[in-house]
This record gives sequence, C-alpha cells and structure tokens, in this order.
Amino acid sequence: MTSLLRNVAALIAAVTILQLAGGLLGVRIPIAFTDGHSRTALGLIAASYSAGFMMGAMIATVLFARVGHIRVRWLRRHLLR
Repeated sequence: MTSLLRNVAALIAAVTILQLAGGLLGVRIPIAFTDGHSRTALGLIAASYSAGFMMGAMIATVLFARVGHIRVRWLRRHLLR
C-alpha cells in the first residue's frame, strides 16, 4: 500500500512541476518580448504557442491511438535527431 501511495505521489509531483513550468513559460514569454515589439506581434506569438500546443496534443492522441506509444516514441526520436 505504501509503494502505491509513493508512486501516486511521485506522479502528482511530476504533473505539478510540469504545470508550473508551463505557467511560468506563459508569463515569461510576454515579459521578455515587450522590449521593442508591438502588442500585435506579442499576441501572435502567444496565440501561435497555444495553437501549436493544442495541435501537438491532438496529433499525438491520434498517433497513440493508431500505432501505439512505442512506435510514436521511436518516430519522435528519429525525426528530432
């Protein structure tokens, strides 16, 4: 029972760290981009980041459903070399 709780706690901690990192990135990009750029450019960058994240999640879901996680990981590893 303790090992199960430890595994769940580790998973929750990892997800929490990922969510915090995503939130900090969402704040850091606009702050760093305000030096000499227009608000329109800042809006386009923020919208593109969100749209790319959403498209990646949708594509990954379809790939996982079609071919399984092992082949998707193999494909990602060989494409991003």
